Amino acid sequence: MKNIRSCVVGECITISSNGIGSLEVTQIDDVPGVGTVYFHPKSVANVLSLAKIAKDHHVVFDSSNENAFTVHGKHSIVKFVQRPSGLYYFDASVNGKHNTLVTIVQLAKQLYALVGRPGHDVFLDMFRHNRLKNCPIDVEDANRAILVYGHDIAALRGKANHQQSTHETPHLVSPVPPAILLIHKHIQLCVDVCFINNITFLVSISRSIKLKTVDQIADTSDASVLPSLRQVLNIYTSRCFIVDYIHANNGFRGLSDQPLPSRLNLTSAGEHVPGVERFICTLKEKCRTTCHSLPYRCH
Repeated sequence: MKNIRSCVVGECITISSNGIGSLEVTQIDDVPGVGTVYFHPKSVANVLSLAKIAKDHHVVFDSSNENAFTVHGKHSIVKFVQRPSGLYYFDASVNGKHNTLVTIVQLAKQLYALVGRPGHDVFLDMFRHNRLKNCPIDVEDANRAILVYGHDIAALRGKANHQQSTHETPHLVSPVPPAILLIHKHIQLCVDVCFINNITFLVSISRSIKLKTVDQIADTSDASVLPSLRQVLNIYTSRCFIVDYIHANNGFRGLSDQPLPSRLNLTSAGEHVPGVERFICTLKEKCRTTCHSLPYRCH
């Protein structure tokens, strides 16, 4: 309640409680969905005038169905039931909050998202100028939605301008631990070419630290394989490793005359390098597993 004010002279009332005492009510307030009601800070209930409510709302009472009457407001229906003492009451602390306030505030929040999350002033103008036909929301409901839920998070994030930082963050690279370099400084690299879905890849794996690389290449020609192989070697040398041997099958014999920082060790014709062959099998299994997990099917 935020609009508590004094009654006009002559409209104040006195509430009696079965001879126990009485309260003189000299204030009124506005209740959403009901209208103006009498208010007393020491009273546990607000007294409503049925005659006054009936002027602005549709009131239905059917004793053959239920000993209660319903007040049909703008946004909801409020039911007043009879207590054993005979007084008809409506427990706003239990029902009213849900029926008259939260429901319409939720509708206002949903409507704000449906119209594209405009600025708050633009949103209010939609109701002031009746741009939304047959809409149960009004300006007060829209303002209550802001008070209850706060500003829309999606609108705040989507409309905020990204401020690009002028500070350049350096790319920090942690050095290889000395204990690893002490044991695994000298590397033996196994390489091969594989085909996945008719796409060519250069695959490598080191025998000691088991670092695996996969690089797509245009074809199996020396002109395509050599740049990719040198890029793999640079990965190791940039981290202070020394690649002593490159183990490959006879398909790499064209690289024997190329200046490489490592010795090229080729297998016999028809033989393969075991380490990299096992990695290729695992790689293809992972690819097939991923393909079968996708919700698409090729026809």
